[in-house]
Amino acid sequence: MEMIKFHLFRLFQKVPGSSLSNEIIIGLVAFGIILLLASFLLKIWRKNTKNKTCKKYIREYPRGLFWFGLISLVLVWFRLESVPVFSMRLWWLVYWISFAIWAYSKIKKTIKLKKRLTRSMSNNESGKV
Repeated sequence: MEMIKFHLFRLFQKVPGSSLSNEIIIGLVAFGIILLLASFLLKIWRKNTKNKTCKKYIREYPRGLFWFGLISLVLVWFRLESVPVFSMRLWWLVYWISFAIWAYSKIKKTIKLKKRLTRSMSNNESGKV
């Protein structure tokens, strides 16, 4: 019971302090910057692609990557500045769970799109022969 109490206290501690090592902080900042850059690059790629199906399905990706990257950077900043309540470890848990769910749904959607495109391409090739 003490173990559960300890972990819950750790998770909900309002100002946990900067117990993060420099490597973790650099990794989290790099992750946020990579997500932001990926969102801008994907937006540019989407604008320049001619495939309307891909454009339709990838429409939500840049926006989601942008917001997850920005939230990651803001959470790191809150943690480094020891902002009460916003620097809680709970927010990182919520962030990673929501990112995992979002990424899983987008990967699943992309795989479904790829199957549909390959199926339609094979149908077009068989119709030509």
